[in-house]
Amino acid sequence: MTPEPSRRLASAARWLWRAQGLGMTVAALIAAGVLSEQVGGAVWMLLPLVVAIVAIGVVPELRWARWRYEVRDDPGPRRGPRGPAARPHRRAGPHRR
Repeated sequence: MTPEPSRRLASAARWLWRAQGLGMTVAALIAAGVLSEQVGGAVWMLLPLVVAIVAIGVVPELRWARWRYEVRDDPGPRRGPRGPAARPHRRAGPHRR
């Protein structure tokens, strides 16, 4: 079995994931506006706040801490659950040779 990848992604990856989270926050804001009009109540405006905290603050940091890569001749990075019952799978990515 090959060793775990050791190289971290660049810190710019976090900013890209935050931009993606911002897009999800905008979608949640639109959905909350529609729901507050249709159903009523201001409680729907908490939805974008929760999405913003999770998608912009928490998820990028967790992803950056977890993702690693290594350039090898074998198939791409290993990703998936760990443990004896779960089998991680490999995903091949683009290679430059």
